[in-house]
Amino acid sequence: LMKEKEKENYKAEIEARLQKFDADLKEIKMKQEQAKGNLSEINIDDIIEKQNKCRNRLNEIEQTDESTWGKLKLEFDEMVSDIDQDMRKAMGYFK
Repeated sequence: LMKEKEKENYKAEIEARLQKFDADLKEIKMKQEQAKGNLSEINIDDIIEKQNKCRNRLNEIEQTDESTWGKLKLEFDEMVSDIDQDMRKAMGYFK
């Protein structure tokens, strides 16, 4: 039962991070349009693709058993940190 609660909390945490990324992406797109420059270094489609991949796998969290939970959690941590890095880099262009 403890594991179920942990999974629920973790899934909620990932969903919250993804929502924050969505908001940040909107801001980046806006700034990109205002800058009117060719900011090809910022690959928004790439970031969106990573987010979608992460979002599409959210259901796996509830379906994991004890033996695969740790591994899956690690994968999600990596995915989110990867997106986070991309976002920071993109935000950095507009500082």
